[in-house]
Amino acid sequence: TLLYTIKFEIQSQIVMSECDGCDQAADPTTSQSVLEAFLPGYDENFSYAVFDPPFPIEIIPDFSVFIEEHVQKVKETAEKLVDLQDTKQIVEVLKYIKNRAPYSAYSDYLSRVTFFKHPPTRNAIMPPVSQVRPTAFFTTDQLKAATKKEAAFRLAAAEPDIPKPPKIGAPAYRDPEFKLAWWREDPSLNEHHYNWHVYYNTDSAPKDRQGELFAYMHEQALARYDFERLGVGLSHVVPYGPGQGWDGPLLEGYNGKLEGYSYRAANMPVPDKADFRPTRKILKSSMETSRERLHISIARNYLEREIPLLGGGDDDKKKEAEITMHNLGCTVEANKGSLNTLLYGNLHNNGHLVLAMVNDPDNRFGIKYGPMYDTLTAMRDPVFFRWHKYVDNIFEEYRQTLTPYYKQTLEIGGVTLDSVSVVSRDDEEDHMRKISEEDRNNHLYTWMKNEQINIHLQDHDDPERVVKQIILQYAPFTYKFDVTNTRTEDALLCFRVFLCPDQWVPNLDHQKTSFIELDCFVQEVKAGESKTVERKSEESSVLMADVSTVEDIRNGVKEDTKPYCGCGWPRNLLIPRGSPGGMKSKLFVLVTDWNEDAVDATVRMTGNVAFCGKVDAKYPDKKP
Repeated sequence: TLLYTIKFEIQSQIVMSECDGCDQAADPTTSQSVLEAFLPGYDENFSYAVFDPPFPIEIIPDFSVFIEEHVQKVKETAEKLVDLQDTKQIVEVLKYIKNRAPYSAYSDYLSRVTFFKHPPTRNAIMPPVSQVRPTAFFTTDQLKAATKKEAAFRLAAAEPDIPKPPKIGAPAYRDPEFKLAWWREDPSLNEHHYNWHVYYNTDSAPKDRQGELFAYMHEQALARYDFERLGVGLSHVVPYGPGQGWDGPLLEGYNGKLEGYSYRAANMPVPDKADFRPTRKILKSSMETSRERLHISIARNYLEREIPLLGGGDDDKKKEAEITMHNLGCTVEANKGSLNTLLYGNLHNNGHLVLAMVNDPDNRFGIKYGPMYDTLTAMRDPVFFRWHKYVDNIFEEYRQTLTPYYKQTLEIGGVTLDSVSVVSRDDEEDHMRKISEEDRNNHLYTWMKNEQINIHLQDHDDPERVVKQIILQYAPFTYKFDVTNTRTEDALLCFRVFLCPDQWVPNLDHQKTSFIELDCFVQEVKAGESKTVERKSEESSVLMADVSTVEDIRNGVKEDTKPYCGCGWPRNLLIPRGSPGGMKSKLFVLVTDWNEDAVDATVRMTGNVAFCGKVDAKYPDKKP
């Protein structure tokens, strides 16, 4: 198996912090009941005449979270379902909806929102979307080749675990963006994006620092994508949006070969308007106006409220609101926290819709929408990153106005970080057996493998099948931080770890958007103590929780299993792939006083907190 390598030099400072998510035990019986709402919806024995819904049900066959009317309808329906109180009845109604529209994204999104709102099911383990909506994850060719479980496992035993390179003339040799199709189309990556938007939905008042996390989560996805692009010889992502490229053609085409989504040819023009509904038009000119108004507001350091609030404190009644990353993020995304949708529009969501409609902007021919229409498929398309680079430039414009951190305000007197090292460990498949002890130090290793994924198809005589997907894997590793505390009191330290490619601009000011967060955790060091703090890579605060599959849920997961909210960076993509010869990178370790940074110093950085925060609690780190 071809091993890819990341080599790095260590750079360490005493500085900053940030970063828990779904952390309560799940009920196996409840999770098994909930599972019924997600499994294939078609049931030839299901009688619509016999089942009488407790309230009128409206189906949205072309559901998208980027359409506020659709999200509002989900909220209303979910609240009616929760009012039923009886979990069994809720599941029956959701099964009815899935039977009515087995291929729609509506039933899955509604089910997840409903179960999270319903107290008895809030901590239930929900199945991975890739298993229960496989048509949004796997190509039509993969689904046609899907085999029965028993046959698939026999086949796997006879095949080497090495993906074959593409043939000459295949898309990999004609389209440079195809080089990273494996990354963009990773099932866990798209699940992360989908589930983040399920939890941080736009149908109700924003959660703590939701706008800021919207900006940060997408900024980190961009930084990681740029890291991967460097590894295959591609340049930085170039922004694409109103006023930045939209007057010219969209160079990148994309054919995801997904059932229910259209393709886009290369060099397609972006329309001046998109007629999404008879009563709704998205104008390119109005999006340009929204961007210009945001630019002016950032320069003035305030956003204009739509209407001064009648209640609340004096600050709430002011027409102008001082900009924070939270309210700017809410306004750009246009969720319920937007300060003025009339003035600033619906920039982020409208961009997704316009780019999904390039093939048929006025719905004249009834062509299906492209992958940008759905949070479950958007990251597969190269234009997702170009669009979000455009959006992130708005946030970066605001970041440039903030007062920077200074060394003297971040240093912890009497505490020193003496050395940092990383040691790659053996993996379960023994890929590291030939790597010497010396070459395991400060080297990270990755490889590609064929993964087998159980899926549950709709409208199929034998719905349970197995598909193959090429994914990235890495050798687990351990950080070792040598720390000395010469103070007379214990120190509660927050370690925050970043990785940055070494090949791009050496200037730290320009390089800062290239940093990817690898971990953030809190550790106590006693007064007068020198110790080595060890931390395993799989404990990272950026990673999603271990996945419980449909099969796990059916078999009854253990009582102490954490709920699978699905939010968090994919575990197999923690580090970039690197290159066969070794990709030189820098590891930055930043440490600060958690007593100074924390909202509550007793709350530690456990779980998938970095992009997802804590359920029903404030984000642990109070610093922006």
